[in-house]
Amino acid sequence: MACANSKLFGLQETQNRVLQAFTQEVNLFLHCHLRGYDRTGCGVEMLGDYVDKYGAPLDKLASWSEGYRDIENKLNDHLEHCMNPVNELPLIAGYGGGVHLYKPIKYHDDEPWNMTGWVPLESVWCCGDEFFKNRYFFCLRGNEIQNDMWNYHPYMEDWTEDNTDSCYEQYVPLGEYLGGYWYENDVRGRYLHIISLKTQDYNEEGHYERYNFIVHPLAYRKNLALLPDNSVDGMQWCVTNVVNEPNFKDLDKWGDQVHGIELFNDFSYYHSWQPGREGVIYNGTKMNYSGDRKSTRYHYWFQTYPLEFGEFLLDSALTMGTYLHPVAANDAFFTPKIVHFKDQTIEERAEAEVMERVLLADPKGALVMRHLQHMVDQKGCSKEAALRRSALQKLEKGHESRKDMQRSMAFREDKPYGEDTIIGCVAVLDYKMSMKKCIENNPPPHHYLKDERPKTGMNILEPEVIKKLQRGQFYGHTGVYDIFQYSDEQPIPFTIPGQADNLSLCNDLTAENECKFTFPLGKEKICPFRGVPKKPFIWRYMIQTVDGSAAVGGDGKRSVVTTYGYFTLNKEFPTQLDLSNYSTEDVCWIRFTAIDSLNPQKRAWFPPIKGPAFAKSADTYIDIAEELPHIRERIVTTTTTHEAGMNVVKEEGEFLPSVIVTKDLELLFGTCSYEEQDDIYAYFFQAYPMKQPIDPNDCHIKSSKVSASDPNEPFAPRIMESVHGYFQLCDEYPSKFNLTKSWDETSVVKNQ
Repeated sequence: MACANSKLFGLQETQNRVLQAFTQEVNLFLHCHLRGYDRTGCGVEMLGDYVDKYGAPLDKLASWSEGYRDIENKLNDHLEHCMNPVNELPLIAGYGGGVHLYKPIKYHDDEPWNMTGWVPLESVWCCGDEFFKNRYFFCLRGNEIQNDMWNYHPYMEDWTEDNTDSCYEQYVPLGEYLGGYWYENDVRGRYLHIISLKTQDYNEEGHYERYNFIVHPLAYRKNLALLPDNSVDGMQWCVTNVVNEPNFKDLDKWGDQVHGIELFNDFSYYHSWQPGREGVIYNGTKMNYSGDRKSTRYHYWFQTYPLEFGEFLLDSALTMGTYLHPVAANDAFFTPKIVHFKDQTIEERAEAEVMERVLLADPKGALVMRHLQHMVDQKGCSKEAALRRSALQKLEKGHESRKDMQRSMAFREDKPYGEDTIIGCVAVLDYKMSMKKCIENNPPPHHYLKDERPKTGMNILEPEVIKKLQRGQFYGHTGVYDIFQYSDEQPIPFTIPGQADNLSLCNDLTAENECKFTFPLGKEKICPFRGVPKKPFIWRYMIQTVDGSAAVGGDGKRSVVTTYGYFTLNKEFPTQLDLSNYSTEDVCWIRFTAIDSLNPQKRAWFPPIKGPAFAKSADTYIDIAEELPHIRERIVTTTTTHEAGMNVVKEEGEFLPSVIVTKDLELLFGTCSYEEQDDIYAYFFQAYPMKQPIDPNDCHIKSSKVSASDPNEPFAPRIMESVHGYFQLCDEYPSKFNLTKSWDETSVVKNQ
């Protein structure tokens, strides 16, 4: 009986924790994968013909369980880490995602827009004289079509394997492209993946509400030389032209648009941290640390992700007139390390094998380097990582805070980037906390009639969340959250004078609106491992305007200027960003990002605001390389004054950054002072991404399609990108940044 009571208490504890997650910002994971299929996506009947081998449950001991239940168990475990204040993680209230679809599998090509992962409608079950809910986390059901895998059965054997059953791992096609689903037969879309979420019921117009978003657009970036038809240029073309992808033209099918793009994805994050094939160093750690000479050691970044997070893809799309929300997404299964730093016991090796199976249960698992022997154990060089380690050393044994610190460090130890690890979430805005009230006031009935769809809390809530996502009433983040003191005067992250609804973020700036943005009071955040207030988050605004002063060249392209400015919020007064020095009619778009000064990997991305001069998207596919406007970038300084009960931020003048005149994108910075570690440094340049090599004799890329005009050039035309990344320096060792793995140093504009 004690055991039974304990389990019942556990159920109640889960319910209480989930309810705590329903605040004025409701956080969810948005890229979870299930195994069970639902042919209609209505949550009524599971399709039993096939189960997705790349979804929950992943552990053998849980394989008898249904996927949604396994994800709930994982989310419940994650809540334990969220309750630890040292981790600084938001409570998770729900998740979105679904199953992978494959054309050769029965039913997958028959109305694929309606097929989702199997998650039943909310109901209750009876045990003895008590009723219990069948699930506690809300779920947004959906599917994912992977263009590179759409034409293949996932259990195909890899032709490179000899006498090995590789059915658990994803078959990696290296031959000619078979067509895919999105942008059918266009090889530029070979590695495009899209998740489509849908409601379980029709709306008043007789359609399902949908939220479609491009996922992990840079997941394949490190493998340009290992996968055919692979290029960042091809992905940029897909992102920008997605407004004209023919599948998004019908409300009865996929809906009429793609809404968002993942800037953060946990697999891309893991893959960026993973050692390269030429060495055993992790991204963002100390190189040559094991050498005898201390002078040879340095803090090394060989990947520009997560310094850049792929924001250039969004910026270029906005510049071309393609509006997308920035999304940060995570699976419930965190990708762990599968390499070891010491000789392992039999038990440790068995655990590592389980961890490896979990990682390889991602369809992109074949991209991951494995079986690397005896890695060099490295610690992160950031100031936050050092402060965490120092705080633990200073705490006395038995101190409750020490236990929290130890649990936190153990949690982060097997994650990418160690102490600096971030997790991607979407925070849905709900100032009046109507979502929590919906859950509390609409419990599932104990019984209902045949064919009745009970209007329970989750069954009502889930379609409403999808509508909020469609309207951009959320922000994506990697640890910058709960940063506002909301009030009736400032109930959302920012308001614009004259906007119709002060409870909803405005996505359109009209000619009647003043170019002013009012933010609520900033919330004071306490550093959990130091007990002192954290420094204010750094806010960056980007505003793109039509450059009327620039002479348009003979090519007929328009010219635009993208301006970067920075400010902070005040915790005693609202903050108003006054950009009235710009003519509203000239504004193309504006977007805001908040950055944690202690760890710039932690950011929050808010939906862009379209201005009157937002580019008009074409009604057909366009060649971005030919149509991209002339872009000039500038950085401005800002000044803050106190006026009429608020802090007013205005531009003061143009800031001239340090110019490095070089063709070399492998940069070495010296050590900084201890205080300078608090500073965030930024780099800006324009260049082409690295292009795929063309080699008809290479078994990996010999099937890549080439340009019709030049057999030595890839098929996807090269697209000039405006790149910006943020980083910190180290006071112990120099810092080295190798940007050549991501960007073509021969193409840097003006060699600076």
